[in-house]
Amino acid sequence: TFNNGLYKSTDAGGSWTSTSYPQSIVESLYLDSAILIAGGVHAIYKSTDQGNSWTKTSADINGSARNIIRVGSTIFVSVEYGIIASSDFGVTWNWIINHLGGHDSFSRINALASVNQILFAGSGSGMFASTNNGADWEFRNDGIARSTVYSFAATEAKIFATTGDDGVMASTDHGDTWSRVSQSLPLYNYYRLLTYKSSVFAVGGPGRVYRSSDDGNSWVTDSVGVGDRSPMCIAGAGDTLFIGTNRGVMLRAVNDSNWIQRLPGLTDPGTQSIDEIYAEDNFILASSPFGLYRSIDGGAHWYETTLSWGHTRQIVKGEGYLYAPVQGFYGVFRSGDGGTGWSSLGLENVEVYGVATHGSKVF
Repeated sequence: TFNNGLYKSTDAGGSWTSTSYPQSIVESLYLDSAILIAGGVHAIYKSTDQGNSWTKTSADINGSARNIIRVGSTIFVSVEYGIIASSDFGVTWNWIINHLGGHDSFSRINALASVNQILFAGSGSGMFASTNNGADWEFRNDGIARSTVYSFAATEAKIFATTGDDGVMASTDHGDTWSRVSQSLPLYNYYRLLTYKSSVFAVGGPGRVYRSSDDGNSWVTDSVGVGDRSPMCIAGAGDTLFIGTNRGVMLRAVNDSNWIQRLPGLTDPGTQSIDEIYAEDNFILASSPFGLYRSIDGGAHWYETTLSWGHTRQIVKGEGYLYAPVQGFYGVFRSGDGGTGWSSLGLENVEVYGVATHGSKVF
């Protein structure tokens, strides 16, 4: 949480207890069967007893620990202006920021990814890669202007990166060289990408929906019916695609070409901005700032859930339950019936920004 430390549940979220985590802010979490690592402010903590007790590690960081990933036996953490690594489960840490081209003051790390045993770091000064588990780093900016790299995605054939100046870039040689995915995909810095049913989709900005059927080599406009709406997210379920826009949910069949508005009966304009979609084969959930809505007929009709009063930040699934943090110090809610009914899990007055599940545990 942001102000109330770290909570844990051992009964699938039925009840929550506060751990002895020593800070009020948790920025990131890493969990496996042996260790729990929490990134805080100016410090990284670890627990070997499922969060019952905590030890401050030797990591000396300035600012927050933003991302934690594990590659083989090494744990990497991106911090304000660099990356630190531990090969002994957090006992000792080594700074590897100085290997990032020597641009310490410009190397704010936004994203980490491991693709084909290569570690990639997206920073404020471009793309870096390591082929020896972070011991050495090199620029992988051949074809990319030295601009901010925000995120990564990968298919079997390509790595995609969203950049601040060049839009979506792609590499077919493990990041050695990069090129814009295609001039047929207009330049835009904040696309949301989805790989689904052998196609790649890019959405973002007014009327911007694009599709590639050849792994990003060429793109076609796929926005018939979208008009001037701004797609903000995209999801797929079965043979149907869904986009959440600033004015509601739209859908179309994977093999169709027309997007159809599907949020009838909701007349309040405030309910029309959809910024989160969760889809399974037999139902869809759509979140707006004024409530969570559910459809069981592919989006033809929508109904209020018992969370129709709140703005759900995220929807995740774990062991048969759905979990949703609700904005505004309302904590976390759980549903066992596919999102129709929701019950509070006892974290009232706590501002929860994200939820993750691991077996029967919820963090």
